[in-house]
Amino acid sequence: MNKICDVCGAPFITPPHHPNQLRCSPACKKEAKRKWKGSARPHEQICDVCGATFITLPNNPNQKRCSLACRLEAKQRWKRESAWKYRGQEQAQTQTKICDVCGKSFAPHTNQKRCSPDCDKEFKRRDSLHRWHGEWGRAYRQTSKYKETNRKRVREFNQTEKGKEYRVVQQHRRKARLKDLPQTYTAMEWRDDKARFDYHCAYCGKELSRFHQDHIVALINGGPYIRGNILPSCDVCNTDKSSNDLVSWYPGQPFYTRERLIKIYEHIKEFESEYTRDLVIRIKQLLETPLLTDY
Repeated sequence: MNKICDVCGAPFITPPHHPNQLRCSPACKKEAKRKWKGSARPHEQICDVCGATFITLPNNPNQKRCSLACRLEAKQRWKRESAWKYRGQEQAQTQTKICDVCGKSFAPHTNQKRCSPDCDKEFKRRDSLHRWHGEWGRAYRQTSKYKETNRKRVREFNQTEKGKEYRVVQQHRRKARLKDLPQTYTAMEWRDDKARFDYHCAYCGKELSRFHQDHIVALINGGPYIRGNILPSCDVCNTDKSSNDLVSWYPGQPFYTRERLIKIYEHIKEFESEYTRDLVIRIKQLLETPLLTDY
């Protein structure tokens, strides 16, 4: 709901859990409280316990009782009048409720809705997600404050190693999507594949700190962006291979070894798909050829 702050006059959106909010920020709330305290003055008041007239204290203009004895008497009255609440607690202990998070039955305290603190946390998490993706979240994401904060956060994340990996994955996904090809490869799978080849180039075996993602079946030849079609390689091998076929290109390279070809074959075979099925068969035939030796 859009409102006008009664302190600074700025428009703001009230959160769904506090629709009667009057000020836009804690600073405005503090300023309103300061003005209210400055305007409050001691005045005559009638005690609501003994009926005597008294002057309120300067630091407590809303004082309702004239003395400590009257305050204690008011507290005792409140306990006697609200005794039914305590009886309600005893009755509630004999009843059972169903937790609205996990679905388990439990004996609740007064107004208890969930069976444990963990379920309370899970309910708050779901509620915050619901509000974020709801009307309030959509309105907040349109504000200039959110946009500027989000830009800064994204710039900082993109400078990290993890952020660079995600950017590479997103760029490759976009290229595959434009060609209407599968693009399910993730940054986590990319990290696993680099560790699988011991952080070395899959073709020449060179140890690397910065990797290129090489499509075994090139994108221009209809190769998707999925696990089993991506290998970690150096920039030289990635550029030299280009869109060439792996079976015809790799055995003619000076750095070719049978052990690395077997490791590549096992990787493709484990994550075999309809796009690499023919390649798996041809690599297997290449490995079974007795005349093929290392250069």
